[in-house]
Amino acid sequence: MVYQLDSIGVSTNENLPIYAVKLSINANEEEDEPRILILGQCHAEEILGVEMSMSLIDWLLHPDSEVSTPFMNKLKEFMYNLEIWVV
Repeated sequence: MVYQLDSIGVSTNENLPIYAVKLSINANEEEDEPRILILGQCHAEEILGVEMSMSLIDWLLHPDSEVSTPFMNKLKEFMYNLEIWVV
């Protein structure tokens, strides 16, 4: 499993859920791996951060195989050796 969605709490206003997505080759397992945390929204009116975070999740789950960049060549290695958390 590469993707795991968790609810990590609720907001103080209207009790809206706060979601965290874990991206890793073994996302369903608890491993001692380095972690990267990306916060998509810290303030109420910062909608662009949410859009960018959702795009990042989509991009990591569905990488475009036709685009060859140094990062794309390392993507599989990152997913095997890191936990990427997007909140």
